[in-house]
Amino acid sequence: MSDTSAGVTATVDNPDRALISALMGKGAFDENGIAIETNAMFRSVGLRITGGKPGSVETRFSVGKECLQGNGVVSGGAIATMLDCAFATTTLSAIRPGQTCSTISLTLNALAAARVGSFRAETVLDRLGRRIAYLSARLFDDRERLIATASSAMLVMDMAETQRVTNG
Repeated sequence: MSDTSAGVTATVDNPDRALISALMGKGAFDENGIAIETNAMFRSVGLRITGGKPGSVETRFSVGKECLQGNGVVSGGAIATMLDCAFATTTLSAIRPGQTCSTISLTLNALAAARVGSFRAETVLDRLGRRIAYLSARLFDDRERLIATASSAMLVMDMAETQRVTNG
């Protein structure tokens, strides 16, 4: 979407994409990472970018007791949320200004029970098409145990499309 008031054309950008792109450009990461707090979902899982480049991003997450099932392990939904945030972050790192993304599908393979604490995801953009991005990820706990693998397809769209949906 463009604003042409006063003869100036400005592209509406996803603020998450703009921040992630700026961070990728700087490349100044450490093991504590940089918190991404531009949206509530990222805040809910304590998302931090700890490294990467466009299309290949390492993220860290923290989940608390509110994510536990009755049997004392982190719920599959919380694990899926962390991975979905990792997929979004990686897609946003690779698309153009004025574009955004949305999950089409997510396949999760749980390999071990997860306990409350910190997690690290390694996420790779396997292919970026004109409208669909395909990604894969691995999620590790704070002891570096492989907890889950996952794959996702993300719809890539112009911000103008989301404006039409939200504004009716």
